[in-house]
Amino acid sequence: MVPEAAQENTPEGAEAFVRFYLDLVNEAWTTPATGLLPPLSDDDCGFCTRTEADARELAKAGHHFAKDSVESGSAKQVPAPSGQVHFEIEVTQKAVTIVDDSGAEVDRIQGATERVKVGVKWTDSGWRFLDLESLT
Repeated sequence: MVPEAAQENTPEGAEAFVRFYLDLVNEAWTTPATGLLPPLSDDDCGFCTRTEADARELAKAGHHFAKDSVESGSAKQVPAPSGQVHFEIEVTQKAVTIVDDSGAEVDRIQGATERVKVGVKWTDSGWRFLDLESLT
């Protein structure tokens, strides 16, 4: 499941993990699928909890995003507490429609790009996503 590049306990592995995690957000919303994010998330991650709840609500309603909506751009490693790796990363929420199981539009998400700070930590079972917060 986790790509090989994201399994290394290095800054490069941490960045690969962040990008993989954001790709899983797309999968959670386009499928929709629950349970993808919690095994890779820290228990205190608010972003993770909200994103999982969004996937759960989409599934419950029989809706899904019509296409991938989250795209990660340039990233820069920034200082972090010991045992963690943090990045400032450009994330784009692309404009996308939310559709029902028949493909009919039920909602529309506006697009936006912002710089965010993300954190990950290395554990005995690999990287865990700590949180994502807006810098704007």
